[in-house]
Amino acid sequence: MPKKDVEISGDSEDYLEKTIGAFGAWQAKVCILASLTRFLAMWNMLNIMFLTYDNRFTCVEFDGSQLVNVTPSTCYDNCVQYEFEKGLFVKGFVEEFGLICEKAWLASFTQTVLMFGLLFGVWLFGWISDRFGRSRAIMSSACLVVVLMFGSSFAPGYWTFCALRFLVGVATGGQMIVAIVIVLEVVGARHRELAGSCISLPDGIAEASLVAFAKFSPTWRIYLLSISAVSAFLMLMQMLLPESPRWLMSTGQADKARIIMTKAVAWYLMFLVL
Repeated sequence: MPKKDVEISGDSEDYLEKTIGAFGAWQAKVCILASLTRFLAMWNMLNIMFLTYDNRFTCVEFDGSQLVNVTPSTCYDNCVQYEFEKGLFVKGFVEEFGLICEKAWLASFTQTVLMFGLLFGVWLFGWISDRFGRSRAIMSSACLVVVLMFGSSFAPGYWTFCALRFLVGVATGGQMIVAIVIVLEVVGARHRELAGSCISLPDGIAEASLVAFAKFSPTWRIYLLSISAVSAFLMLMQMLLPESPRWLMSTGQADKARIIMTKAVAWYLMFLVL
């Protein structure tokens, strides 16, 4: 019996590759759509670079005797009020929540919270994709990314922001892991290594584009809001991502898999004619 199961699995895999090919126009479309998930993931993971930039500050009011020489970006025990210099934003994240001196560590803690969420999200959405399908897992995580990032731009307090930041990390984990799985499942065995590597190519573009978001955003809230707006557009693009035929066949949904493979062959024939 175990030997028979292995043979069936191997035959079904060969059948898929022989039907839709190892790599063609349809697989290329899937790879391009899946690579859009990297933008959402990288924007969330790396926006901390501009969100918590080094905001210079100076003590402008002391409790008691006034100091003659005040050193910028220096904390004083008897300082009553600090004044922030104009930096990247008119009003930055660090300035709004007063994350300086003994609270300075809270600025980088927001990234720690996100990475913990990412760790949990990789496991959670890995399970969701196995249970409910690859495309559903990708779409649900993309929707959560957009909604939660939009909500975090309106966070009234620091700890509310951290809670939303954790959930953003959970959704980002789904964007990172499931896209790779679906690409490896639709591409033939001899092309999987290259396809798996190429899906990470948008990472550098996503990181570089954060400069534009930060440059034209007056506040950190607009900065996150603008990223979430563009992410919403990419989320709509991900709606075109088909389900993995291999997953459908492994769950006994051969009819649905046949429909998707028929569309894949149609794509191949269309580009062959062109």
